[in-house]
Amino acid sequence: MAVDTNTMVAELNLDDDEDNTALVASLILDSKSLILDSLGLKDDSTLSGNVLYDRCLKTVVTQFYYDRTLSTGLSAGTMLMLIHLKAQVLPDATN
Repeated sequence: MAVDTNTMVAELNLDDDEDNTALVASLILDSKSLILDSLGLKDDSTLSGNVLYDRCLKTVVTQFYYDRTLSTGLSAGTMLMLIHLKAQVLPDATN
């Protein structure tokens, strides 16, 4: 399941209005960029359909929603997901 604006508005239990939709859309783009940069990827085509990627994306969007500056960094769970994703998409990087 792909993570889209409607999915995240519902997951965050937000009102489905123009402001929330625009904010969540922006947070999704920022979160994708952060994840892809962390994995050294240019796009998410190799992650399409990856359940762990979807969960990681939802988690980062949620963290950005509640703490736009990520003042305490990414959560330990998010870091663990990124490590597992890196091992999945870049298996040679773990050797």
